[in-house]
Parts: sequence; C-alpha cells; structure tokens
Amino acid sequence: MDYYKALGISKESSKEDIDKAFRALAVKLHPDKNPDNPESVEEFKKCCEAYEVLSDVDKRKQYDRGGSPNVRMGGSPFDFFGEMFGTRRPQPVHLKADVQITLEEAKTGCSKVVNVARSAVCKKCKGSGASVTKSCGVCSGSGTIEVSQAPFIIQTQCSACHGTGSYVMEHCGDCHGRGVVKGKPKEMAIKIPAGVGMKARLRISGEGEPGQNGVPTGDLYVDVTQKPHDTFFRDGDDLLCNVEVSYTDLVFGKKIDVPTVEGRAELKVEKGTQAGARMRLRGLGMPNVRTKRMGDLIMLLNIKIPTTLTKEMRKALKKVAELE
Repeated sequence: MDYYKALGISKESSKEDIDKAFRALAVKLHPDKNPDNPESVEEFKKCCEAYEVLSDVDKRKQYDRGGSPNVRMGGSPFDFFGEMFGTRRPQPVHLKADVQITLEEAKTGCSKVVNVARSAVCKKCKGSGASVTKSCGVCSGSGTIEVSQAPFIIQTQCSACHGTGSYVMEHCGDCHGRGVVKGKPKEMAIKIPAGVGMKARLRISGEGEPGQNGVPTGDLYVDVTQKPHDTFFRDGDDLLCNVEVSYTDLVFGKKIDVPTVEGRAELKVEKGTQAGARMRLRGLGMPNVRTKRMGDLIMLLNIKIPTTLTKEMRKALKKVAELE
C-alpha cells in the first residue's frame, strides 16, 4: 500500500499537511457516516495505518528508504482518531486524602485512619453508563481491529469504542453515563512510614476509583503534613534545637541537660565554646525514610543574658570587663 496515496498527499508534504489530510479523511470515511458503504471500514483502516507511519519521523524515513516500518505492539494507530472525536481512552480515576501527624509520629511511624468515599458500580446499567447503545461500525461490534504492517497483521483494541464493541447512544439516568454512583465514605487505615518528610505524598496502589470497561482501578494519594513542634525543627533527617547557656558555661565548660524527642540527654560543653556554636548528638535525629539511617540532633547554643543582677554579680562582672 502506498501510504502517501492513501492520504492523498505527496512525499514532500509537511507534518501539518499530513495531520490536515488525515483529519479530513477520518471525518469523510468514518463508518458511522457511511452506514451503506461497507468498504468505508477498510478505507478508514488504511487511512489510519498510513497516518500511523507518516506521522512518525523515524517510521516515515524508514518507509521512504523502502523498508517496512517497525511494528508498534504497545498501542493503536487509532488513538489520534479517538482524541480528535472526543473518545480518548478513559484513564484511571485517583482519589486523594489528607492526614496530619506530629514530629513524634513521624519519627516512629504510625497508622492513621482516613475516610475514603469510593464510587460503586451503577446497578441500573451494570457499569456500562448507557441505557441505549449502538454497535461500533469500525470493529463491527467485536471490540478489536486488525492492522496490516507488513509482514505482520496486528490485532489490537478498537480505539473508536475502547474495546467495548458499541457506542453509547443514551446515557444511564442514574449514573449520568459514568457507570458508577457515589458510594458511602469508609474508614481506611493508612500506614505512615518512619522518617516521612514535613510534606510527603503516599501512593496506595489500587485504592482509588474502581475501573470500568477495561480501565484499571485508580490509586489513593495521601498527602501527609507534619505539625510544627514547640522545641525542634527539621533539616532533612537532622533535628535542630535552641539551647540557652550562660556566659560562664561557655567559658569554663559544663555538662548540661538538653531535650530530645524521647526525653532528655547530657551534652558536654567544652571550655571556650563560642556563642552560636552547633553541638551534635549523633543518631538522635530522624530516621531516613528509605535507608532508615538516623540523622543527628543539633543543639544551637545561645547565651542567656540575665535581666537582673545582684550587687556581687555586678561587681564581679565589672571586674571581668576591666580585666578584658
């Protein structure tokens, strides 16, 4: 078959010319527009096959060199037709839920219950979405078509009817053509992994809307957010905390008691430590959500300035200032 002749174009035609020619022929040759002309189905298939090759740069080059275009097993040459006529292949419908957790729950992992309202199959039309249907003229109601791509003949799903073998002429009154009706919310336990970030999205496969007519079931996406903490704030897998120390603690050094997520820990401040220094407690941060390796707890040392001084304290500090 001469693909250029099938579309009524020349070898010098541009991609825009090919698209324009295909659109015109697809409308003209569509079997539903030619119910008394059985040859229109074959002509329509040839038109789509030609467009499948000539609209692809690599396949067109191979065809122009005299070779057979590569066979595409993963799709149908009628997909463009489906998009043009508004019959694009239905996609899975996903659901979304939101949960909020504390820092403590993020560190250990937890389980949260969410309400998920999935749709249910419409009992009236049994999921077809139609009360009146018409047999598909492209595949003659079989739901499949054969495409010749020498030396092979490929049988693939008819994209005009999405493999159902029929068109919807009148939508179901109960589900308005969707094939499903709104279901009642149901509780579902969601496992939150340890170390999940401040903002994360979890994907629960197969827990979205039920699929109909060959469309896969959708997924449930859970957006997880972490509440702000009064003491700690996160930097990736590390936790940061402000700790107030006195001037003498930094000068002479001291073991101080500091907070952790689990309770308290002892931190040794070395002599001569500078204000604003960061001191690290290894392994007391957050677990990495993938590797489970623990981050660190970082203490930010800030000097606490006393607002009131005794007579003795004032005298001593003045002496220090004079010596400095």
